[in-house]
Amino acid sequence: MSTTITIGNKTKDRLADYKFGNLTFDDVLNMLMDRVSIEDISAEHIREHYHRLAKFKGIPKEEFKSRIKERISHGSIQTWIRCQTFKRISRQYVPIKNW
Repeated sequence: MSTTITIGNKTKDRLADYKFGNLTFDDVLNMLMDRVSIEDISAEHIREHYHRLAKFKGIPKEEFKSRIKERISHGSIQTWIRCQTFKRISRQYVPIKNW
């Protein structure tokens, strides 16, 4: 079974550089994925997460509460809560315009 994926032209050109002989793009992608372990990719993402976390600057509790109250007064929090509640019931989101 095959599927279509969207990649940029530059990416396709780079991928084609790895293609030789009778190899298909599927063969090339599998060859590349076999050479790079998922753990290496995951470790990179985890490092980035901790880097962003170290730079994260929180806000005082009172300012956070103030921002929440402001959003509640504008309706954005209620919309989010309705979506979360509906999601728990039906396992899918409903577009806001349907509310």
